[in-house]
Formats: sequence, C-alpha cells, structure tokens
Amino acid sequence: MLGAMLTSLKFGGVLAASLVVLLAPSAASAAGSQSPGGKASAIERVARHLRRDLNGILAQARTQLVQLSRLPSVQAGDKGACNRDMEARAGSPRYTALGAADLAGDLYCLSLPNGPPVSIADRAYFLRALGSGDLGVGDYQIGRVSGQGSVGLGFPVRVGGRITGITLSPLSLTWLDQRVEAQLRR
Repeated sequence: MLGAMLTSLKFGGVLAASLVVLLAPSAASAAGSQSPGGKASAIERVARHLRRDLNGILAQARTQLVQLSRLPSVQAGDKGACNRDMEARAGSPRYTALGAADLAGDLYCLSLPNGPPVSIADRAYFLRALGSGDLGVGDYQIGRVSGQGSVGLGFPVRVGGRITGITLSPLSLTWLDQRVEAQLRR
C-alpha cells in the first residue's frame, strides 16, 4: 500500500517539478532586483513552497476521493443516486467535476450533465489508480465532458475488498494557475 502511494506521489512530484520549470520565469521576475545568487535562492524557495503546496493539494484530493468512494451510491453503482451525490458535493472551482467510473472505464455518474456514454479507460489517472490501488495522478488533459484543462485524479472504489471502479476529481488547471499566481505575488 505504501509503495503504491509513493508511486502515485512520484507522479505528483513529476507534476510539481513540471510546474516549477514552467513557473521559474515568473519566480525569477518576482525575485527581480536581487543579485544573481539571490535570484537562484529565491527561485528555490518558491519551488519548495509550490512543491509543498501541491503535495497538500494532492493529499486533500485523496481524502475527498476516499470519501466519495465510500458513498453508498458509489458502492452500489446506483447511477441516479450517485449523480445526485456528486452534484451535491460539486461546486469547488478546484475540480472540473466529480464522478465515478466502473472497471471498464465507463462513467456511471458525474457532477456535470453529460450526454452520450463517456469512457475514461485510456486516461492515465484511471489506469494508475487501478494499477496502484491508491491515488492515481494523471497527465494534462482536456475533459471530455467539461472541456476544461485539468490533471486527472482518481481513487479505487472497493466493495467487499474487490476494486469495482474509481472515483474521480480532475484538478482544474485554471484554479491551480490562479493559486500559483497569487502565491507568487506574496
């Protein structure tokens, strides 16, 4: 279990490292008037802070996904009740949607209205959640229902000790960008 979580966190670490590389120019300009050596240490401080913040975001997301996976509607695979449960818990701009999918990757409930059947079987977060038995952190994606840029997050649903699917909450890159920008202004 610990190994699986470390593997998932490793993907989170890759995400954090990618964000640091992308944000280094912003951090450098925030460090602006410092000497060249001072800029490097300012960038390192910002990078450490962002990494800690992202680890906290992932830990909170994991907690939420665990809670969602334990909902009676999710455990039963009850589409109507699950849709209502996800809609009732949605609303945070942090996530583009909340939902659940079966082992085949077919969404059976989502906090957003959706039309034709949607499969997430090819999404990295789905495969990683099933493969690790813990938090699966995906890659950059455009949501098939939301149409928004996000990083997929998923956690296995266990019924009677057997994995039956995953819960999901893609992390909004718009929200994350606004959060990082606010932190860089501090």
